[in-house]
Amino acid sequence: LSDLISVKYGKDHKKLDDGPYPVYGSGGIMRYVDTFLYDKPSVLLPRKGTLDNIQYADKPFWTVDTVYYTEVNENIVNPYYLYCYLSRLDLSGLDSGTGVPSMTFDSYYNISVELPPLIEQQKIASTLSAIDKKIVLNREINRNLEALAKQIYDYYFVQFDFPNESGKPYKSSGGKMVWNEQLGREIPAGWEVKSIFDAADVIYGFPYATEPFDEDIEHSEKPFSVIRIRDISDNSISAKTDEMVDEKYQTKRNDLLIGMDGYFHMNFWSRDGDYVNQRITRVRETDISPLLIYHQIKPFIKHREEMSKGSTVGHLSDKDMKQLFILIPSDKSISNYFDKILDMITVNQNEKKQLSNLRNNLLPLLMNGQVTLNSCLSAD
Repeated sequence: LSDLISVKYGKDHKKLDDGPYPVYGSGGIMRYVDTFLYDKPSVLLPRKGTLDNIQYADKPFWTVDTVYYTEVNENIVNPYYLYCYLSRLDLSGLDSGTGVPSMTFDSYYNISVELPPLIEQQKIASTLSAIDKKIVLNREINRNLEALAKQIYDYYFVQFDFPNESGKPYKSSGGKMVWNEQLGREIPAGWEVKSIFDAADVIYGFPYATEPFDEDIEHSEKPFSVIRIRDISDNSISAKTDEMVDEKYQTKRNDLLIGMDGYFHMNFWSRDGDYVNQRITRVRETDISPLLIYHQIKPFIKHREEMSKGSTVGHLSDKDMKQLFILIPSDKSISNYFDKILDMITVNQNEKKQLSNLRNNLLPLLMNGQVTLNSCLSAD
């Protein structure tokens, strides 16, 4: 590796003003500042902390002192190819730290790298980069959709200024409001308030006997995919079972899943047919979009999470769930609008996951020379 790169120290960023340039730490982007440390494609290597989080930057950036940046000899190696190559390596054996995991210049410089011809590197890098950019694009689209949904939710369900029959803001234009005892506030006339158990199809998961599995491996003696709490945030699967139980425990796309232990993760499931494990609550639409349920119960869930800090593990109970009341608009089109946003979010989640699996399966084959891009194109 010493023939391919020059390793450089990151620097302190605390005195820098805010600006357009990302500051990378060992866990990712920390903030944006008004100047940059380096402005060419670079592989960012951990110096301390999380040693498996190798990153890549192709726009001007700054790195903190826990992350090395690299000057890459592009006459020999394509920077993105090198990033992909190094990201596959297990660096834990090179750790020189006695407490916090640490890497020295020599730890990196002594790594051996096998390189195909530069033109082949460029082709592989171009393909993998295109997949990665689409994954990032899907992630950004979903962030924008989620921000849009939150903005409209606040306008409709907090300010109650949804369009009235004349297209004017309801509450600001003098729309009738009535007091609701369950919510302890005024709501628009004609709107309903229901327990979450009456507003949606709610079930608690089943205590499956499971074993861990790699979801990228299709064959398994245990055929049914089981969602555990750790899987909720990124729509992944980490366990399987061969138990057959009631289909009511199966997911449908757009189901809202709530982890009842730990950090109370909430997310929308993007696939049909997975099974919900114990200590997960599944919320499915009947009267109102799950996206609207999510925004209505999120403050309560966050409050319970804050209240549980300092204890060993936080828990949500059936009693907690029975305290949740859902405001249901009289105009069904409001809920339908949020359903359309949720559909776009879960479609993007599915595509992002499929692209990630494709990249992860393709990467080692290309790097090891087991397949070439030409052979892939010929087969296609």
